[in-house]
Formats: sequence, C-alpha cells, structure tokens
Amino acid sequence: MIAITSRQSLLEIQPKLPRCKRIITHYVRNVPRVSNREIAQATGLDINNVTGRVNALVKDKVLKFSERSPCPITGKNVYKWEVA
Repeated sequence: MIAITSRQSLLEIQPKLPRCKRIITHYVRNVPRVSNREIAQATGLDINNVTGRVNALVKDKVLKFSERSPCPITGKNVYKWEVA
C-alpha cells in the first residue's frame, strides 16, 4: 500500500520528469510489482530505455525494489518494481 504522503509527492514530482520516466512511473504506480520487460511490453518503450530509466528512478528514490520473482514474459527470476 502506498502512503498518502508518498502519493502526493509522486504527483508533485511526476510532471517534472522527462517523458520516458513519466510513462514508466505512471505505469508502475498503476500496476505495481512489475519487471522491466513487463513495463517495456505494456508501454511500447524499448527494453534498453526502460532499464536505464528504471535504474535512474530507483536512484532518485521514485521507484523501489518490490520483490524478485519469475517474469511472466521471460520466465526468469527478475527484479520487480513499485513506487517508493
């Protein structure tokens, strides 16, 4: 569950994010615990763009690690993300 203050912070910061980061953040906010590959498939962004932007969003504390579990697309154990 996302705290109300976290949600408010996200809504304040989101318009200031570049386009790819904004798309990723919006998707993860609505569909938490997703892998980079799931984000790429759902948003139409290239996997390389997603991976780099997710890493930057984690560093900026916008996204955080949720769990490590099988990706429904690849079947491999991968990191899954949620809004920080």
